[in-house]
Amino acid sequence: MNHWKFSLYTLLGAGIWVTVLTWLGYFIGSNQELIMKYSHQALYVVLGLSALLILVYVRLQPKRDAGREGSGPVDLAAKEK
Repeated sequence: MNHWKFSLYTLLGAGIWVTVLTWLGYFIGSNQELIMKYSHQALYVVLGLSALLILVYVRLQPKRDAGREGSGPVDLAAKEK
């Protein structure tokens, strides 16, 4: 990937993330009970979504690699014979 494109996408993603966290800290930070009440639920949602994304990736990956010819490791000794 182009270095400048990567840097731009990283900057945009980090900017969005920092904005969301700052907003949450400003509006919810003063209410400690609310944070404690919903933090466990949010953790379970994040863990569930992460597991789902990993499962989808693992399921789709072999199909994508199977379509490529020569995608496996190369045996140089066999090629020289």
